[in-house]
Amino acid sequence: MPQSRAERKFRRRIDEAAQLFGAGDVDGAKKSLETLLAKSPTIFRHEVHHHLASIARELGDGESAIAHLGRAAKLQPNDPETWLKLGIVSLESQSFEASADAFERLVQLVPNNAEPLVFLASALQGNEKFAEAISVYEQALALEPNHPSVWTNLAGSFLQVGRWQDACDAANRQIALRPGHIGALSLKSVALQELGSTDAWREIVDLDRLVGRFDITPDTAQFPDLQTFNHALADYCKGHPSLAYEPSNNTTTLGWQTSDLAHDDEKAVTVLLSCIDACVQQYLEARPVDLTHPYLSQRPTGWDYYLWGTVLGAQGHQVSHVHPDGWLSGVYYAAVPPSIDNDPKAENRNGWIEFGRSQAYPKSKAVPETKTFEPIEGRLYLFPSYFYHRTIPFESDKKRVSLAFDLMPRA
Repeated sequence: MPQSRAERKFRRRIDEAAQLFGAGDVDGAKKSLETLLAKSPTIFRHEVHHHLASIARELGDGESAIAHLGRAAKLQPNDPETWLKLGIVSLESQSFEASADAFERLVQLVPNNAEPLVFLASALQGNEKFAEAISVYEQALALEPNHPSVWTNLAGSFLQVGRWQDACDAANRQIALRPGHIGALSLKSVALQELGSTDAWREIVDLDRLVGRFDITPDTAQFPDLQTFNHALADYCKGHPSLAYEPSNNTTTLGWQTSDLAHDDEKAVTVLLSCIDACVQQYLEARPVDLTHPYLSQRPTGWDYYLWGTVLGAQGHQVSHVHPDGWLSGVYYAAVPPSIDNDPKAENRNGWIEFGRSQAYPKSKAVPETKTFEPIEGRLYLFPSYFYHRTIPFESDKKRVSLAFDLMPRA
């Protein structure tokens, strides 16, 4: 049915608002769409709510995005895209019950499709309903056995309920599909510890072979000595506008962390990245491709750096974690308080970095095999991104400043 003149006018204005949003004029797009919403015919309101939800999501306003998508769902209750977006935004906002409700509706609208089931299982997993999540993941795998992410998610749920062998088997299925998969290797390492498969654990978490240590020397044309370089780095991190205390969804505890610094136009950062490049090349040369090893058998052909600063005070630490988006990770120490004993033979290892201790799972009983490394100003460590690691809490009235980074494989 042809649109009326008024409807064509609304269509043009909606398209113009969408173009404003695409061009980066978020405020202009939002104001235009809010004006349209008050005047638009019913047939356009569903679309306008979608656009406003996208803007709210861009602005980090999950609550408003959920509200707009909820109104869109009432206008067109059989639209799968609306329920998909509502579920995703609710999941991002950690509104797990609402997310599961949206994805359950999506499963009804799009039956016999693995993807809605995967989303539903993710919401159940986020809500710590692990037994239900396992059941739904298995339904998804019955439809799509080679789904690119389900086996890893399933392994994570198995760990939560103490099904160690099932977790190991699921991780192995993911690794078979995507050799060297960082998330699957990290979960497999946990399962092997709990199963008491020490030799198999040591094979993939080979701390002696795969943790590299380097003492860097900055370009003297840029900085006269290491101390000046480290002071510049530490001061830059401590004064960075993105520095935030205990940022959400993060492992930093009793400390501060910056956002990505890798693209900052700062001399100390540029010099550090150059030093990291040199260390990475040395690391790779010393550890050539090994087709018998699940990690060393895979090597990205190119990567980008993601770099962030961490500032810790008294009792500050990083809880045990991995870096699932990286391939190779590292940390550089710019400032280490004198109270941290960095003698390799020291008994007090507070403030050191520790490898081998996984995150805690409800039914974990294994005693982890760990190794600690001393933080020294000018010292850089490299390690596979699937290695669990943490910072041991320490006492000091001075700040410990480090810069961590990931090599992010390019697609």
